[in-house]
Amino acid sequence: MAREDSFTNIGPNREDDHFRKRDLELIEKMRTSAEREAERRHIAEAIGVTDDTVLDQLQELRLTCQAVKLLYLLPPLNVAWIDGSVTRSERTISESMEKAR
Repeated sequence: MAREDSFTNIGPNREDDHFRKRDLELIEKMRTSAEREAERRHIAEAIGVTDDTVLDQLQELRLTCQAVKLLYLLPPLNVAWIDGSVTRSERTISESMEKAR
C-alpha cells in the first residue's frame, strides 16, 4: 500500500487557486468594461453626440450621464456668475435649452 504524502495535492490546489483568481479578475474586467460601455451609450443618447473623441474625453473626465445632462447650464451660469445675477433673457435661454433636452 502506497503511503500518501501530505504534499501531494499542493500543486493542483495552488494551480486551481491561481486560475480561479485569474477567472475572477477577468470577469471583473469584463463587468467594468460593460458598465463603461453602457454609460458611454447613455451619455451619447443624453447629449446627442456620436463622436468617439468627445465621448472618450467625457469619460476621461469621469463625467456620468447625469453630470453630462447638466453641462448645458454652464454657459448661463458662467454669465450669471460674472454679472452677479441671472437676467430674464438668460433664464429664458436656459429654460428653452432644458426643454430641448
